[in-house]
Amino acid sequence: MFRALLLPGSLLLSCLLSAQHFDPVTVVCTDGPFVLQAPVSDDDLSTYEWEISYDGQQSWQSARVYTSSITLEPPRSGISYRFRYGRADSCNTAGDCRRVTDPTLINVAIPTSSQADTICMRDTLFVGTEALTRTGDYRTVLRTADGCDSIVNTSLTVRPAPDEFYFVNLCPGERFRGQAFTHDTLLVERYQTEAGCDSILNFEIKVSFSDDDLAIAGSDYVCRGGQTSLKVNQGMASYAWSDGSTEGEISVDKGGLYRVTVTDFQGCTMELEHNLTLSEVDIVTVDPAGTVCEGSATGSIGVIASGDGPLQYGLSGSDSLSQEGVFEELTAGDYGVRVVNAHGCVAEATTTVPDAGELYLFTPGKTSAQIAFGDSVRLPLAPNFAYDSLYWTPAPGLDCPDCPTVFVDPPFTQEYVVEATSPEGCRVTESFRVIVMEVKDTYAPTAFSPNGDGNNDRWQLTVGKRVEFVENLRVYDRWGQLHMLRDGKLPYYDEQLSWDGTHFGKDVKPGTYIYVATLHLNQGRTEQISGVITLIR
Repeated sequence: MFRALLLPGSLLLSCLLSAQHFDPVTVVCTDGPFVLQAPVSDDDLSTYEWEISYDGQQSWQSARVYTSSITLEPPRSGISYRFRYGRADSCNTAGDCRRVTDPTLINVAIPTSSQADTICMRDTLFVGTEALTRTGDYRTVLRTADGCDSIVNTSLTVRPAPDEFYFVNLCPGERFRGQAFTHDTLLVERYQTEAGCDSILNFEIKVSFSDDDLAIAGSDYVCRGGQTSLKVNQGMASYAWSDGSTEGEISVDKGGLYRVTVTDFQGCTMELEHNLTLSEVDIVTVDPAGTVCEGSATGSIGVIASGDGPLQYGLSGSDSLSQEGVFEELTAGDYGVRVVNAHGCVAEATTTVPDAGELYLFTPGKTSAQIAFGDSVRLPLAPNFAYDSLYWTPAPGLDCPDCPTVFVDPPFTQEYVVEATSPEGCRVTESFRVIVMEVKDTYAPTAFSPNGDGNNDRWQLTVGKRVEFVENLRVYDRWGQLHMLRDGKLPYYDEQLSWDGTHFGKDVKPGTYIYVATLHLNQGRTEQISGVITLIR
């Protein structure tokens, strides 16, 4: 609202505004919101207010809009507007500082026309750029060249123009609407209705069995002694096979031409054929060859077979197949062989790969020997096979480690290992144990009587073959006096290993004496011996 304010005369003059007015009538020619602009050109206005009158400008009320323009949405004829304005708050109370425009009467003048039209279904009526295709009343706003709108009211009636779709099931060759059909077809017929509208009849014709994939599914071959299945690859209402079966799937075991008459759910029938060929495979011979060496993978199996080739061969328990009918590097044992022909038919047989006889180097059960210390023994090699090479271990102490005949004289129990290889490559390793027994074969009499009666006249030291020689045989009395000396190295069989009871050719007195000697044994060992001798006269 405007407020009154008393101002000095000089300020009053500066607040004076010139009156500016609307045209008495404002003509609106566009449909939709309309902006009414105040006719005020002063740049320093600071207060605005629009007023509205609904009773022919008899009374006014605030429109509650305080800008230089007002939006009429929608504009209505018979309503008046005026604009109240002032220069500044300080002079709003002065009469000359406040002005109000002359009113303007809104007159909405948009040309309006009406029309009624009829079209056929699928046709289009354009009003301006608007496309009308359905029965109804339409209001279309058009823009003229001078920027004004015009309104066209259209009452549209759409007449039926049927575009109908039908599904038709036929048997092969059956006639429909004057034509015989053997394949699926879309039949389209066009006609005009009584109202002159173009109409369409669509017939989607489905001919039974026209699908190219209707057939008897199954293998083209049946194995001799086996079975296979034949099946119609589509579901039907009924089946009539040439062998009398009425199921969709049958099991057969013979070759030949099989026929089935099928009836679909429309009652149409068709005959199908399938030729089945008998496929054969036979194992003619199975020839096993035993292993060359016991326990080795040197056996083999040869298979000869006949049938629809190419043939493939395999051993039971393995998925691997080969086009060669020979299996090598087999150990001894039972085997199953199978032959598969080009159509998957299988023939099977069993066989045994024999193992080679046991190879041995020593007579079974005779793998050891006992000897006395110092003795020798021949290692009793007695192989039951020919060999290309032979070797004894341990080699030390053997004069010929690769000879078949070997003598050994070990100083202690020793196990000898011999390895031999046959011409076929079989390697045999066995051992022979030589047990060395400690035998006391040294004998010295404890008494003798050198009286010339021919009995026990000499004391004789006796040693076995394990003694290579005796050194420094001596005889002392109990006071340590030397009475006999055999110096040097005397072999075990030397007669000088004796005493006749004299000292430098004279008889010694009866009594107790002591002998001492050094024995040099085989394998480089030495042994000191001593003992008591009783001399009796």
